[in-house]
Amino acid sequence: MESGLIQWKINLLQGEIKVQFWPDRADESMIKAALNNAGFDANDEKAVPESYAKLPPICKRAEDGGGPKPPKPCHIPPVQ
Repeated sequence: MESGLIQWKINLLQGEIKVQFWPDRADESMIKAALNNAGFDANDEKAVPESYAKLPPICKRAEDGGGPKPPKPCHIPPVQ
């Protein structure tokens, strides 16, 4: 990927996203921006509302009626 992100794995049951990236091409702010642009919160930074609205219900916040339902994971590829 041009952005420096290699891949990410989302585990909403555990409330975590593991990000694999090229350290010479990506930093924390770029990774947070990619997550926010894909519709996910990143620590204290909220998701872009338009992107969050496009997420399938399984990938949304529990307070919005979403959340993972085993064995259906949330699979969203990183934004390139």
